[in-house]
Amino acid sequence: MKFPPFAPLKSFFAAAEASGSGRLRAAAVALGLTESAVSHQVKRLEVYLGTALFERHGRELRLTSAGARFHRAIRPALAAIQAATDDMMAAPRRQRVTITAPTSIAAFWLMPRLARLQEHHPSVDLQLVATNRLCDLAREQIDLAIRYGAGQWRDLEAHRLMPELYFPVASAEFMRRTLGKDPAELLKTSRTISNALHPDEWTEWCGAHGLQPPRTSNMIELSSAELVVPALLDGVGIGIGRRPIIDPLLKEGRLVPLFRDRAIGKAAYYLVQSPTSRSAAARTVAEWLMAEGRATVEGGSGGAAGGDLSGRGKKTKKTRGQKK
Repeated sequence: MKFPPFAPLKSFFAAAEASGSGRLRAAAVALGLTESAVSHQVKRLEVYLGTALFERHGRELRLTSAGARFHRAIRPALAAIQAATDDMMAAPRRQRVTITAPTSIAAFWLMPRLARLQEHHPSVDLQLVATNRLCDLAREQIDLAIRYGAGQWRDLEAHRLMPELYFPVASAEFMRRTLGKDPAELLKTSRTISNALHPDEWTEWCGAHGLQPPRTSNMIELSSAELVVPALLDGVGIGIGRRPIIDPLLKEGRLVPLFRDRAIGKAAYYLVQSPTSRSAAARTVAEWLMAEGRATVEGGSGGAAGGDLSGRGKKTKKTRGQKK
């Protein structure tokens, strides 16, 4: 596939469009070049094509029959390129922001909010990296991160987004089947579910409330919240529910706390970024995420969901690692 050099082609097109005036001045003004430069570019195209495109009389130009034929042939294509360019430049410029988050908070908290982000900030293209790996933001060119921990990550800025509270929950159907039974007794006799990403969750919660942890012989271990939550909804057993990711299910009544006001909190979710990440689009997304975090805290399920998401629940020791 052979194309003529574009700069000479553009000069020829401008000169051909202005050839009715007989002079190069209009073409030179349109291109921001000197008349001499336009003439030189046209000459290059004639050499490339091996034929004369203009008849010259000093600075005056007239299309030859070959030049007129070539002009008619290329005019629709160049006009289409010009129209497409004008259209692209008139459209709002889109800006990409890359954010990483643990898979659970990405799936249960962030994904349901992406349509609202698009509605409020249509020029932002969000690239979401959902991973339980602790990413190197600078090396991997990631603008923002949602992380779980105590808010201390070296060489990074961290802003508290929202706390996490956790407590035993079961499906509404499971609770109906066991209506009237003592919750502490249910922990001893029912199948329980353990999240492999939080292997100590049952020990921590039971220890905070003076209860014996469930028997491991009657426990099923699943690899993450993305498996624990569906198992709970299917009535497999009792598991540890973690707010804010289960807030919608609590509000809908699909999940029910086993005990009232027995939530504990170990750490929180933070919005993290490199001090060198200063793009306007990243700042816009960061402000939006912080507002969503505040709305989550203020609009949480409260005591009916097992604790106050403002972070006033009972605390255990903090952790600096990324939990998912």
